[in-house]
Amino acid sequence: EELEKNGIVATVETVAGSTAPQQGGYFGDGGKATAAGLDTPLDVAVGPDGSLYIADASNCVIRKVDPAGTISTLVGVPRGGASNCKQVTHPNATIGRPNAIALGCDGSLYIASRSWIHAPDETVILRYAPQGYLERYAGGGGNATTPCIGTVDDGEDPLDYRLCGNGTYGLAVAPSPSCDLYLSAEGHDNYGQGYATVMRIGADRRLHRVAGSTTQVGYAGDG
Repeated sequence: EELEKNGIVATVETVAGSTAPQQGGYFGDGGKATAAGLDTPLDVAVGPDGSLYIADASNCVIRKVDPAGTISTLVGVPRGGASNCKQVTHPNATIGRPNAIALGCDGSLYIASRSWIHAPDETVILRYAPQGYLERYAGGGGNATTPCIGTVDDGEDPLDYRLCGNGTYGLAVAPSPSCDLYLSAEGHDNYGQGYATVMRIGADRRLHRVAGSTTQVGYAGDG
């Protein structure tokens, strides 16, 4: 389909997911991505080779479309709906509901994995390494009274704290040479105080707050 605005013509095409009626779901691995079933694709990322990565959220998996247009499941095990998404890093490398993804400079894929049951140790950020293993990168520390990642001081270990609320819906990786990971964090702390922040995890694997307040939510502060 072609769209035109201000004299600029753009072509829109489907690159993944079936457009046939009632064709959502989980199927199609090994075939054309445009004939595959997806369920709530929340985020995408594109690799340097042109591969497309899809956070297939309600299927609880990450799908990959290679440059030839073939789709496969990169990580996760389909769980039959978002309400069954549950983080289990080992032994079968299932993930929770992937809210967001970002590609690292070394080819790692960062996954904001939300546990549907809001277990404090299961809403986390995972790193899927190029070597094919999955590790916890942030969140999942402590228990239900452990402070939230978006409220802690600079220099803290992200593995010691929780990703509260619905986890994070925003991930981004800075260009080389820093390759730092940025994440959005929002929710309420243990005292009911709302917060909304953007945090950075640097090469030191420590948290650094770069935007937002740990004590209020709203629109303020420009300039």
